[in-house]
Amino acid sequence: MKKNTCLKDSSFLMAFLLVVSFGFGQMNDLIISEYAEGSSNNKYVEIFNGTGADVDLTDYQVWKAVNGGTFPPTTGFNLFNLSGTLVNGDTYIIANISADPTIIAAADLVSGNANWNGNDAVGIAKDDGTGTFLLIDAVGTDGADPVTGWDVAGTTNATQNNTLVRKAGVCGTNINWTTSAGTTVDNSEWVVLDNNNWSDIGTHTTDCCIYSSTWTAAGWIPSTPTPSINTNVIIDAFYDTNINTSFTACSLTLKSASFL
Repeated sequence: MKKNTCLKDSSFLMAFLLVVSFGFGQMNDLIISEYAEGSSNNKYVEIFNGTGADVDLTDYQVWKAVNGGTFPPTTGFNLFNLSGTLVNGDTYIIANISADPTIIAAADLVSGNANWNGNDAVGIAKDDGTGTFLLIDAVGTDGADPVTGWDVAGTTNATQNNTLVRKAGVCGTNINWTTSAGTTVDNSEWVVLDNNNWSDIGTHTTDCCIYSSTWTAAGWIPSTPTPSINTNVIIDAFYDTNINTSFTACSLTLKSASFL
């Protein structure tokens, strides 16, 4: 997974007993991190886990609403049941079985039903604990056929013949497609890439807090990954930045018996 390279050196921190926030928040659930509607069968959707914990995918489904269809889908052809575990910081990709070899190589699930056009919405649904799946994140919206595609970030029909990549600062799901798509490059949650641009497939750059690490007398726990802009850091023992390596962090908690 790619890391944000923005540095905030801990050597500048004072030893106050409080939490100092440096970055974005914790991701609240799985999100759609990338969507591709390319030429021919070059279609895929990428899901990212930045929740801070591994996720059981049997609690999730991917839905498709075709030509103004509805969520949840009324036919099994438009529903994908997921399985396995999605590790924190990793991605899960559903792709068309006849997609380009580059896409197939990155895919976790391939299916002939992963075949959408620019006017077909794709979403993630989650079990609410009762066996009922509810939409939590989406590209496009059900119930209204845009005919060709939806505009995104000021690009007309951007969901057709383009790849959409979720911005690094998006730390939560969004089923309000109007606010998600936005009207400009600045207020959209998405970056619009050219047709058949799969340069980001299988990775997702995020500014969100997706890891936790504690400094103890024995060192960092866990030992990997080392703290970064994506890490909630807890200092639970003496930490001398003149001796120990300085670090980046998303947030910092100093416990009462510790200081920097």
